[in-house]
Amino acid sequence: MGTPIALQKQGPCKIIPSTRRKSLQDGFKTEILPGTGDEVELQVYDLPELTNNYSLMISGVTEGEADVEFFLNLDFSIAKLITLLDGSTTRKIETSDTGQFIGVITLFPEENLLTVRTTDSDYNIGEQEFIINVDTLEPELVVETITTPRNLLTRIVNISGFTEQGALLEVFIDNNSIGTILVAEDNSFSMSISLNDGLQVVKVEAVDGAGNKNSHEQEVEVD
Repeated sequence: MGTPIALQKQGPCKIIPSTRRKSLQDGFKTEILPGTGDEVELQVYDLPELTNNYSLMISGVTEGEADVEFFLNLDFSIAKLITLLDGSTTRKIETSDTGQFIGVITLFPEENLLTVRTTDSDYNIGEQEFIINVDTLEPELVVETITTPRNLLTRIVNISGFTEQGALLEVFIDNNSIGTILVAEDNSFSMSISLNDGLQVVKVEAVDGAGNKNSHEQEVEVD
């Protein structure tokens, strides 16, 4: 699974366009039009650097009555198809006087270079770029066998194993969370827990940065 790279911080910015274009929805052409050279304001709200969902909601604000388009992997021949909140689809969001925009696009597997482009009424362009990785694989998780505690007074056992770097590990006894485990630099983990009397199910769950889960369960009995 790839490590996401932050290409550009997300937040408000003003960009002076180096080119000025008007995208045409009736074909695969891009018409070059003169612009005034004015700055175009564009703010894209928080986007994930890593996700396990191919659908990505993009929202933000730009100048009023501007056109907003989304492109992937530097393919500017045609904008990505956008699904709006009412279920309709378009390749260009025409903002109202508030400049607010929101829409959903479909990402490609693994790494996506997203370009958000706004074009004002004078055909000046502002852009922001983001790298977003799609990871749908569950994290690797290896848990060593949990043995019956040697000290029946404390009922303490050790849980150890390996998982992927950056994963969040949580331990449950009979579906009740008892704490989280920190993963070391060598991807190993270790934690001591106190068991209950009788038969119980110990579960270790790993969640990676994209939200994928993997778990290991074992029954342990304390007489």
